Amino acid sequence: EMCIRDRTRADERAVVRILTAVTSRGEGMSARVDVESERVLDGTPYRIVGVLGSGGMGTVYAAEHIALGTEVAVKIVHAALATRADVADRLRLEAESLAHLAHPNVVRVLDFGRASDGRPFYVMPRLHGRTLATMLEARVPLSLDEAVSIVRAILGALCAAHASGIVHRDVKPCLLYTSPSPRDRTRS
Repeated sequence: EMCIRDRTRADERAVVRILTAVTSRGEGMSARVDVESERVLDGTPYRIVGVLGSGGMGTVYAAEHIALGTEVAVKIVHAALATRADVADRLRLEAESLAHLAHPNVVRVLDFGRASDGRPFYVMPRLHGRTLATMLEARVPLSLDEAVSIVRAILGALCAAHASGIVHRDVKPCLLYTSPSPRDRTRS
């Protein structure tokens, strides 16, 4: 996942995030909280509170750090793929690449590890917002200024990634995430 802060529009500080191999469900990436799924991810300090999305390699969950009470997103490999070394290596490489990509507009990797069942996972800050695909469906057509602003943000993130040797292989609107800037949010 890569993130770009769009600094070209003072009136709308947006964050565009590129999600890796995650397909959103319904209205953006909002969590679908299922009482049955609210459980502790065994062997970790995280409680799963809902599903954000799922792709070919794994699932991204809305979660909470139990001791700190902070919202996070946890990407974990599907159980059926957990024994495949190539899949575990791919997730590890993804997490390491993001962790070493020092750019203010790229989402941070907060943690990496293995659950007690052996499945690798990594943890990112929890985003609030929606995918670019959902935004386009709701507001088509975008103004020229909006479209240029979004494209600049995406290209900025991709340039930062490419400069670090990272190539995103699947850029498309359902994997681009828009959310308010952290400083625009009110803390409760």
